[in-house]
Amino acid sequence: SVELAEVIENCFHWWHQTHGYFDITILSAQDDAGATWQAVEFDRDRRLIQFHHPALRLDFGGYGKGYALDRLATL
Repeated sequence: SVELAEVIENCFHWWHQTHGYFDITILSAQDDAGATWQAVEFDRDRRLIQFHHPALRLDFGGYGKGYALDRLATL
């Protein structure tokens, strides 16, 4: 969806701005090799994402909590 593409783009932006400290990329428990956004290929215009590491996943938990807090602050 367009909204998910915007969220992924925003997460990448904050990963870059924080020099990697904000990172939604995670690896499965079976794999301890380092893989972050360098292993993600994202085409925002076509809304396609590809992982170049088989165990890489995205975890939006931290982003969702921050989003919720931002929305609550406006109330």
